[in-house]
Amino acid sequence: MNRTFQILIVLAIISLSTYSQTWLKVSCGGDFSVGLRSDSTLWSWGYNYNGQLGHGDTLRQSSPMQIGTDHNWADIATGAFHCLALKSDGSLWSWGSNNDGQLGINSLTGLYEPIRIGTGNNWKNITCGSNFSFAIQKDSSLWSWGWNGNGELDDSTTVNKLIPTHVGLNSKWLKVAGGGEHSLALKSDGTIWATGQDAGGQLGNGSFSGIDSIFTQVESDTDWIAISAGFAYCMALKSNHTIWSWGFNGNGQLGFGNTFNEDFPLQIGTDSDWVKIAAGSCHAFAIKADSTLYGWGYNGYGQLGDGSTTQQNSPELIGTDHSWIDVSPARGYLQNNVVPGTHTCGIKTPTNVICATGNNWAGQLGDGMTVNEDQFSCNTNVGSGIVEIEKSYGITVYPNPATTVLNIHTQLSIVNCQLTITDLLGTEVYKEMLTGIDNTITISTWNAGLYFYEVRSNSSSIRGKFVKEL
Repeated sequence: MNRTFQILIVLAIISLSTYSQTWLKVSCGGDFSVGLRSDSTLWSWGYNYNGQLGHGDTLRQSSPMQIGTDHNWADIATGAFHCLALKSDGSLWSWGSNNDGQLGINSLTGLYEPIRIGTGNNWKNITCGSNFSFAIQKDSSLWSWGWNGNGELDDSTTVNKLIPTHVGLNSKWLKVAGGGEHSLALKSDGTIWATGQDAGGQLGNGSFSGIDSIFTQVESDTDWIAISAGFAYCMALKSNHTIWSWGFNGNGQLGFGNTFNEDFPLQIGTDSDWVKIAAGSCHAFAIKADSTLYGWGYNGYGQLGDGSTTQQNSPELIGTDHSWIDVSPARGYLQNNVVPGTHTCGIKTPTNVICATGNNWAGQLGDGMTVNEDQFSCNTNVGSGIVEIEKSYGITVYPNPATTVLNIHTQLSIVNCQLTITDLLGTEVYKEMLTGIDNTITISTWNAGLYFYEVRSNSSSIRGKFVKEL
């Protein structure tokens, strides 16, 4: 067989494999997002000041970019500015901001790429609070580290921890959820426990003051099956598929039709067909058994995806689709007495495409733009490798696929921007400085296949992909 033809076949197989991958999970941090794909790769996009995208730099990305080259990631969790991830071998990894020890690496140094926490291979469940972390091992023991100023780590102190510390009184922990300054945990016996800040009633203990530094049971019910923690409120799902919430409610995030705080769990409505819950900074979502999506709470940036920026104080049906399988409202963090975290990502069937809405100032919606959306935009090209027209900060690359020439057009004249193009193997095939508004590259002699381009200035980088055809 002709060697060139063999190479083209290999490139085609690799390209088709890339295009056929689907999204399994998405997690939204403060102003960034991370997704797990069916080939066990991790991808990230959005704000990156603390290196939370895991790409080895601090450059924002408005389109998904793969984190490293590993194909054995199993789970992902995001905090305000840091990430945790599990690999299929049970190892635990972290990266991003580390001002309070939330990376668990026995230092306060932030990291721009994933680093392994310890040497153990027995981790099975992870979660991030705003600036602290929890993980559960395979023996169901509970471990925590990071910020602990309000006792959110459950170790009977308010001292920060730089490495995973064994907490809890037994090994019956099933799930854990980190909020802004509090934590929520679910045991295998169906009980819920809470610790940390209680100013909004988020501990569910009948009060609105003080802190707890050790997990205390929330009421006495034993039929809880799922939990989620927002910045200063909580949501939980019972075995009868009813939703309950408690805590701060200034933006209607409890879903009761009002803005009154609650210091113990109350049921949201009367429906009993809920299957998934997700509490964000100040907005929340839930998915029903028929795969419809409901949202409520703060909506100032369109993060509910209902076509408006109007706050909703009770669950509102978002669109008419019966295809939602996952949703992740952004994490909250306290900044100048305001709690940002105002975008949302979700996954819809049958193609498991990522859909996003809300604030997009840093590209956290992953659509290649920085324009806010008030409805879920489902970009079938996100991370797929083939795009009709690539747009990032006014740059358009066309045609795509291309055969003889590749045009690069910018809305404004640019200077001192370097274009680099690499092939699937990472080999550099082209490099030049871009000038003006229109640049044309002759590619007629290039091999057919998938190529990656990067336009880099002194302060930012724009990346994309295109296909070269014969």
